[in-house]
Amino acid sequence: MIVGPLPTKYRLALWNAVTILIIQLLVSGSVYLFMKQQLELSFHHELQQKYDTVLDVIINSEGDIFDVYHLGQLEPILISRNRVVLYATEKWNQLGLSRSLSDDFSSSSHDYIASDDRNYRLMQGWIPIYSYHLFVAMDTEDIDENLHLLATITVSVVAGSVLVVIFASFFLARRAMAPVRAITNKATTISALSLSERIPVVVPSDEIGQMATVFNEMLVRIEDSFHKLQQFTSDASHELRTPLTSMRSVGEVVLQGEATAEEYQNAISSMLEEVERLTDLTQQLLTLARGESGLANLQKEKIDLSSLLITVIDDMQILAEEKSQIITSSIQPEIETDLFVEPFRHAVTNILHNAIRYTPEQGEIRVTLQQNDSSEIILEIEDNGPGIPESERDKVFERFYRIDDARGRDTGGYGLGLAIAKQGIEVNGGNIEFVKGTTQGTMCKILLSQSTS
Repeated sequence: MIVGPLPTKYRLALWNAVTILIIQLLVSGSVYLFMKQQLELSFHHELQQKYDTVLDVIINSEGDIFDVYHLGQLEPILISRNRVVLYATEKWNQLGLSRSLSDDFSSSSHDYIASDDRNYRLMQGWIPIYSYHLFVAMDTEDIDENLHLLATITVSVVAGSVLVVIFASFFLARRAMAPVRAITNKATTISALSLSERIPVVVPSDEIGQMATVFNEMLVRIEDSFHKLQQFTSDASHELRTPLTSMRSVGEVVLQGEATAEEYQNAISSMLEEVERLTDLTQQLLTLARGESGLANLQKEKIDLSSLLITVIDDMQILAEEKSQIITSSIQPEIETDLFVEPFRHAVTNILHNAIRYTPEQGEIRVTLQQNDSSEIILEIEDNGPGIPESERDKVFERFYRIDDARGRDTGGYGLGLAIAKQGIEVNGGNIEFVKGTTQGTMCKILLSQSTS
């Protein structure tokens, strides 16, 4: 059976519990070892005092063992010479501690279990002046009980801490994840019909607040894209419906009665014009769609931008001559840069075509290309047409957007050319905008950061 990863709140609780448990074990272990060492030192100090007391009596009595009797019989004491017992208290004999003398007494002290099943620690020493071996024993029960009690308390504290930490960690993890659950619950309620709703941000400065803020910003972009898509679909449907309706109307009128060959020819000619309009519109929509799908099939090329611009101007001269217009240019030579060539060429062509379309007959269009000291490439296309109101200069780059009157549908545009131009400039890392011209017309200003491979 495959078990998936634990939910985040359980993992947080587990990590907190493990971390605090490790800290608790380290602290408790350190306290236990410290207390054990202190108890051992205290016990050894007390045993040493008893040994020193007997030793002082022997030294002060000049080796007279009889004076040791005055210390009583309740303490286990033994004095021997050459392994012959010279003196032993009743307590010593009662505990049978003499059996331990057969052991190796090279160490100054050792533990021994007496006949009462209690553990004793013996301290021995050599008194050279009298050739005495002195043994003093002391019951370790107190220290053993204290260590056992300390160990029990330590284990109980650690065990209790583990339970408290687990519940506390789980509680805190739930509290910590509560904002995430709120974000999740709110996000699940947001659909295409409620994109205007936003995730509540309780504390904007913390990580969860920042995450909620990012989600809200993403929702703003999604809502904006969704509205643009709806608008695009509506506008595209409207633009497609107009020629289709026209073709249907022409066909129905011709089929209503007998028509002459000339009337059929005119009807078919009118329908072909609408087909051409549909083809042109479809091609522009495909151009926008390809631009939005990315540049996976394109590669930047190092080109002479000056030569490319001269070629585009030459191609557009025919359209300008039909309206007796003049295209003048001031192009700085040999400006090389890396570009996605076709999107850029298409963008400049659309801008020039737009300028020719809305510039009156015998008007003038000026094209300027230069590179400044900051290696920034500046392309300006200025006409002396009716101009674009300042309030409309950003909107004209929106799809299907047309300014009424001078720039209506009767001029033949769909409101897609400038959207395609903006896309072609921006994919090349540039910026495009309309500004007031030096005359009554409008100037389109394009800025490119010079890039060489």
